[in-house]
Formats: sequence, C-alpha cells, structure tokens
Amino acid sequence: MNVVSGDGAKILHSLRFMGNNAAHEVKGHTAEELTIALGVVEYLLHGVYVMPKKAAKLPQKPPQAQQPAKPQPKPQQPKKPGQPPAALPLAAKAPLALPAASAAQTTTKPIKQST
Repeated sequence: MNVVSGDGAKILHSLRFMGNNAAHEVKGHTAEELTIALGVVEYLLHGVYVMPKKAAKLPQKPPQAQQPAKPQPKPQQPKKPGQPPAALPLAAKAPLALPAASAAQTTTKPIKQST
C-alpha cells in the first residue's frame, strides 16, 4: 500500500487545482509552473511504480550472522613445585566411576501403605 504524506497531498491538490483552472477556466500557467508540476508527477510515478519493482529485487532476508570464532585455549603454565594442578573445564573431566554393588549388598524393603 502506497501512502502519500500530508505535505505530498497538499502538493498534489495544488496540481489538481492547476489542472482544473487550465481545463475549466482556460487559465494558462508559466513554463516554470508546468515544469515543476511535471517534475512532481514524475517523482510520484517513480515512487509508486518504479521503486517498488526495483526494491523487490533486493535480498528479502538479512544475511546469516557469522558464528563467532571459538576462543583459543590459554597455554598451560609450567607447574611450580608445591602448587595444586590447574582445574580442568567441566567438559574435560571424566565421569566418576562408582563401584558396582553386588546383589548381596542390595536390599529392598516393601513400602507400607497407610490406610
């Protein structure tokens, strides 16, 4: 939907009045007035018909954002005597292995239902 601004509507009304005066009252206009009027009409037609077709050829979606580069790991500092080892990131830690329970160690008690 193409919309004309308030100022644009006033300009178009003045062109309509020029046309009405020329057609109904046989009033002539100066070459400057006619040149300006034709420029306004050309601008309007360009904005309503030409620019939307040109703009339709432009990309409709924004380009995919580039993924940020992964940070490089910091080099390990040599360990000084008496210093605790550096902590590993959570993803690098191996899961804890728990000893398997034997069947003899496992006991099951029935749950009492209250009435």
